[in-house]
Amino acid sequence: MRLHSTAKLMLGGALLVGDLILFAFSFYRGIDWLNRNWPGTVTFLSSPTVHVTILLLGLGLCAWGVFGKLDKAGAKEKHAKVPISPTAHPRSEIDPFATPRQIITHNHSGWRLADGISPTISLAQDIRRDGCVELAGTNGFALDHDVAPSNRVCTGIRVAVKLQPHSYFYARVNLRDAAGEQMMSDHWLTFCIGDPLSKPIPDHRFMNEMVVPVHGRDLGNGWVELTLSLEDQVRRAYGDRGLSFSELLAVRVRNNLSIGPIWIV
Repeated sequence: MRLHSTAKLMLGGALLVGDLILFAFSFYRGIDWLNRNWPGTVTFLSSPTVHVTILLLGLGLCAWGVFGKLDKAGAKEKHAKVPISPTAHPRSEIDPFATPRQIITHNHSGWRLADGISPTISLAQDIRRDGCVELAGTNGFALDHDVAPSNRVCTGIRVAVKLQPHSYFYARVNLRDAAGEQMMSDHWLTFCIGDPLSKPIPDHRFMNEMVVPVHGRDLGNGWVELTLSLEDQVRRAYGDRGLSFSELLAVRVRNNLSIGPIWIV
């Protein structure tokens, strides 16, 4: 049975008061009537052992109750000072990925073959996350998935990936020029794992494609979680041309890799 802190204090106080009464009572142990009727009881209650036992019990219960009060007060103060995050994400600020605009999964619906031969898709066995798959082909491939028109004006992408040599994750974007006018010709950001401080380089095969090194949170077994601000990544890749991010048109995966659901906000 669990006792409330206040009950512990009250019970401990009652025992202490009772012990004081018994202590006072011991001074009157010589009363003839008590000695005649309850000689054994008087002897027992007048015993120093009984006094010490009750005293220690009372003090212990009072201390227990006081510590309980202090612990609850400290917990209330802690919760009052530390704001509770609205999401389970470890960062202190609100995590925008708690309410994504769109989540692109890796079933066949919505994906189209842009290059090569369709890969085989199987559940990834080296990560404990729902929706993670392994894409494997023999001669190279590229799969595209469009972003819904209502979700193209967005801010970022989060995805767990395990990239192999010569495999990439892409974002196809529309850009704005320095005057703020949208350029309808699309551009590609080719993300690879590397030093995020290094300068993106153009792909020599395509005039509208930039290879952008990024890094992410290590998930183990070669997996990383990429959280990509499209505004920042476009600034890295095209900022020296006076271009800025406008819309996310599509995502692409190329060659053998493992990947989880793609979250867009």
